[in-house]
Amino acid sequence: MLENTLSEQLALLFFCTWLPAAALSCASDNRAVQCTQLQCISLGLLPQWRVVIGASQLSQRGPEAQVRSIKQVVQHEHYEPRTESNDVALLELDQPIACNDYAQPACLPDAMVEVSNLSHCYISGWGVTQETSQETADILQEAKVHLLDITTCNSSRWYNGAIASNNLCAGYEQGGIDSCQGDSGGPLMCTEERSKRFWVIGVTSWGLGCAKAQRPGVYSSTQHFHDWILGKVRHTEPAGLEQWARGRVAHTEPEKHWGGMGGLVRWVGSGRGER
Repeated sequence: MLENTLSEQLALLFFCTWLPAAALSCASDNRAVQCTQLQCISLGLLPQWRVVIGASQLSQRGPEAQVRSIKQVVQHEHYEPRTESNDVALLELDQPIACNDYAQPACLPDAMVEVSNLSHCYISGWGVTQETSQETADILQEAKVHLLDITTCNSSRWYNGAIASNNLCAGYEQGGIDSCQGDSGGPLMCTEERSKRFWVIGVTSWGLGCAKAQRPGVYSSTQHFHDWILGKVRHTEPAGLEQWARGRVAHTEPEKHWGGMGGLVRWVGSGRGER
């Protein structure tokens, strides 16, 4: 993440056993591996994945950190790597997270939420802090961004029609602040003006370079995939699911680059796609 600050936010969970991700994500130990979900599973790498929740520094996780293995990866059935269309996935943990002051469920926007009216938006991750760097951050980074009009983002001087209807653009016209390599799958989160409730409205997907003018970060819209997400988790999290899905569980305060999860949950890997 470029132009960043230390983040003290909580881990963002979709319920206490599910986490959002980018569709293209795979890693082995501390070495990033570029592969699809099916390739990752066929290579036997899934058992080596670990989720670290409730930590803001990887080298010193602290007693509040929780580590989980991954039970399954659910990638969108119509994910298209060439265009990054439907770039979303869910990871089910092998056991629930203990929700506490460091890890709480986040709000998922349904069709009733006016996402465009959410004015205070942030991105976070453990990605690189310089585009040319190969070293990801040890301390969780955060940056404030603006939601950008999709029509503008799709204009000829910007992304020239490459932004899909299930995408969001966030950043700055002049560049300078952006997600980058290693931030894929991390959250684009916004807060309401009148409350401290946070909504995870996007999942870091791709961009052209990092922090370049008229090349903001592109995010998969969780509102667009709301029903898909609920359909995948409903069979394991039936109790209270509808209440959570409508955002009544409050979250209290706290590229195209290559696969891997960033954000508030650390995945051993890196990524944000780039065309």
